[in-house]
Amino acid sequence: MAADLAYRSYVSSTMLDIFLEGIPEVKQKHIDNLRKQNKWKNFIAKCTDGGKSGSFTQNPFESNEKEFSELVQCIASLEELGKSFGKRELNDIRISHQGNHPMTTWNPKAKWLDENRGTTPRKKELKPDLMSIVVEDVEEVRPRQARRRKVQLAKPQTILPPPQDWRPPLMDDESFPIVECKEPVWECLDLFWECKRNSQALKHPEVYLDCGLKAAEALRYQWSRRYVYCFLHCGTMMQLLHFDRSGLMASDPVDIRTDTDRFVRCLRAVFYHNPSRFGYPAGKDAPFHLPGPDNRLLQVVTVDDRKLYIDDQQAGPPRDHLVSRATVVFKAKLVHPEEDDKTGWDWCYKSSWVQKLQKHEGIYLEHLKGLPNVVELLVYGVVKVEKNDDTTVNGRQCSSGQSMTLLEDFFDRAKKQGHDFVVHSTTASASVTDDQEDMDVLFDPRRPKGESSQNCDNREHRDVVTAWVNSSFNEAASSLGSLPTTLSIWQQAFSAIKSICEKGVVHRDISFRNIRIDDEHKIKVCDFDMAIFRNDQPSGAQDRTGTIAFMATAMLGPELRIHRPIHDCESIFWLLALNLLSKVSIGRVKMTLANMMHPGKDIVSVGDMKRSILYDLISVQEGMPGLEFSYSLDNSEDASLFFCLAALAREFHQNGFARDYMISKEFEEVCFDCCMDIIQEALDLAVQQATKGIAGMSISSKRKAF
Repeated sequence: MAADLAYRSYVSSTMLDIFLEGIPEVKQKHIDNLRKQNKWKNFIAKCTDGGKSGSFTQNPFESNEKEFSELVQCIASLEELGKSFGKRELNDIRISHQGNHPMTTWNPKAKWLDENRGTTPRKKELKPDLMSIVVEDVEEVRPRQARRRKVQLAKPQTILPPPQDWRPPLMDDESFPIVECKEPVWECLDLFWECKRNSQALKHPEVYLDCGLKAAEALRYQWSRRYVYCFLHCGTMMQLLHFDRSGLMASDPVDIRTDTDRFVRCLRAVFYHNPSRFGYPAGKDAPFHLPGPDNRLLQVVTVDDRKLYIDDQQAGPPRDHLVSRATVVFKAKLVHPEEDDKTGWDWCYKSSWVQKLQKHEGIYLEHLKGLPNVVELLVYGVVKVEKNDDTTVNGRQCSSGQSMTLLEDFFDRAKKQGHDFVVHSTTASASVTDDQEDMDVLFDPRRPKGESSQNCDNREHRDVVTAWVNSSFNEAASSLGSLPTTLSIWQQAFSAIKSICEKGVVHRDISFRNIRIDDEHKIKVCDFDMAIFRNDQPSGAQDRTGTIAFMATAMLGPELRIHRPIHDCESIFWLLALNLLSKVSIGRVKMTLANMMHPGKDIVSVGDMKRSILYDLISVQEGMPGLEFSYSLDNSEDASLFFCLAALAREFHQNGFARDYMISKEFEEVCFDCCMDIIQEALDLAVQQATKGIAGMSISSKRKAF
């Protein structure tokens, strides 16, 4: 999270004024009346240590949500100020006092949550002191004097509906507009307040990072949200924070003692603003709910005029990542299938935030139509809000000013101390050596390019619908069942990427999830978000694209390189290596693999580990003693695959993999064919063994065979 926000956090002098556009002014006499109230005086006293002389030395992170809650109730009870609260007739917004209850989800069994927990400790899992949630009335509306007594969480219209058996809790509404929500769910969050007693908390980066974690979690569960607001109250100082998938923008701090009218207007804005002002989709193509074929309430999305039901979410962004492509994946079914369309849940709906400078993934899939090993494209498009393309620049609506240096300083200090940060696809990592610091500052893709007046990383919200392929490479490869089938899959992987490159496209993001296997044991390549045409210049972002564990070794060095087909070829080698070695390695090699696959490892150390693994495989070819201390090869099929992998490793080593193949330029033209020939030899040998009934030949014999 620190890495995400370090160079993408700005203070805007216009942000708060733009947020308050359309909100009625508050008369001075009403402000004067508010300042006479005991709840106001109590809140100010709590924030200033009772007005005692000297510096305020109390813990800056201590919360004052109780006093703040009472203050909001007081404002809502004043006749001249409170009449604007509860303005909506159908879905009222309430301010929830969460207490010590953590946020949850209404669908904890969702597939996309599996193995996607991030690194946030459970105890820090986002308990906003106060939050704004959508609620609906349970009891009939009564006269104002009686108040509304019972409310429940509503089902927002911009995200997936809850499971059939989910029942929202009933909440007392005696202290309108504050309700106590003991079972809050992320899906119902509109915006949140963070309350700290001491104004000095504004000087602590940890406060902003904690808010960032909460915003990341909100955007994670509400995948169609463009941004989420947070009101940060530190003592008497208030700051509006705007989090999107480009980073953080904050308003100038406001002292509510002297700027009380703006504070009250911000509370009013929660009730006045329509959903689109809080970052929800809007326009004719916004998601909506519709009963599906089995009468379940399902969300319907529209992509280039094709409407699709979406069901169980399959994937989502990791918990700690605010600045990312934020890709979500659903199984989908056409609402109105045409004559030749699949009619079942056979489609994959993917929604992601991608660098606007990067070509749409659909363009590459359209160009590659007809290739048997590329996933089938149905339709693609760019999400629009009203009539405008949905981008981070469009969502901010105000320009940024100076950078928030306290976050930059915090990150730089932590980097020098060697702290690891979670690294996601298409980013460089935090460096762990002083020698590498200049390189990270120069090439870090998290640093905005200043392409617009927003001075933010301009991402565009895109949709693409393809055929659904059930299994990722590693999932399917573990259950293929026979050596010839596995070797055939290995050969298909090289062949598929070769055919893509021959059509002029470089994939640049080979990984287990992006190389999939269908029920007929056919490779299907997907996810072309990071692809480029071979005759194009590199995309605007100067970064190393791909998932680090699978990237070509030379791409992990200090020099920036143009991604070439041979790099994708080596990525397929690592795809096979990581899949097989994770099964057969033991001891030191197993530990090296675990470190290499760890998302927090920097690119330099991963490059070193790749070289170590490949040199180990080469030494096997040279009769390395003590093989049993590094690999468990008792299974004959595993041994055959292992020595085939070692032969592939020798091919890459002989042609200068560590030096970006500079010593063997001709290898670039034939690299895919060379790898397929090696696998074909292993396949022929496997067939021969099966024919002669010698599948159990010794390891030494298998080694000699290669």
